[in-house]
Amino acid sequence: MASYVLKGIRDGLLSLVDDDLGNTIDDLALPSGELSESIQSQFDEGKALRMSVLTAMWKQVVDEATVTNEGQ
Repeated sequence: MASYVLKGIRDGLLSLVDDDLGNTIDDLALPSGELSESIQSQFDEGKALRMSVLTAMWKQVVDEATVTNEGQ
């Protein structure tokens, strides 16, 4: 599992950056259900979020989102 910082949301896609290497993901879909609603609302409130991204069988999905103190 990898950890990324959420930089933006556009048209249902997340823009994420890896702090350690600077790698970006710009085409990861918002997960469905409550997690999606939570991510969107916290992002809209200006909270900094860290995403746990699970990769399996060449697919990536957000498994968890946590509020961080970064950028505050």
